[in-house]
Amino acid sequence: MNLKPNFNQFMKKKESRLYFEQNAAGWKMENIQQNISQFNLEKRNYKKKTISELRQQDASTTNNGNVILDQTETYFKNLYTSDYTYSNEDWDSFTLNLKIPKLSDEDRDNLEGQLKYDKCKKVLETFQARPQH
Repeated sequence: MNLKPNFNQFMKKKESRLYFEQNAAGWKMENIQQNISQFNLEKRNYKKKTISELRQQDASTTNNGNVILDQTETYFKNLYTSDYTYSNEDWDSFTLNLKIPKLSDEDRDNLEGQLKYDKCKKVLETFQARPQH
């Protein structure tokens, strides 16, 4: 059984009904052009965020997306890894001069216990709202 003719016929009916509903709702050519310009704006913004060319360590440039992706991945792997291993002496020398204040009995008592819904809500309400973009 070949479903392609049935599918095409179904889609033609669906498209004509959709077109009728759009016209009945008062869609105009202006709305379509606004959608197209919005799409073009999003496409342009996407291109601005994409690395299209990369200068490599040997001073050559590349436009190859796979090479750019590999170089970017290598850069961030090296950025967040450390070849240095710390010894106990290093840790001791680092923490030797740290001044950590001791909590008062009142602060300690405030920090102990279960979190209460009302206290959490009260703290969250003090946060500043982020501006909507």
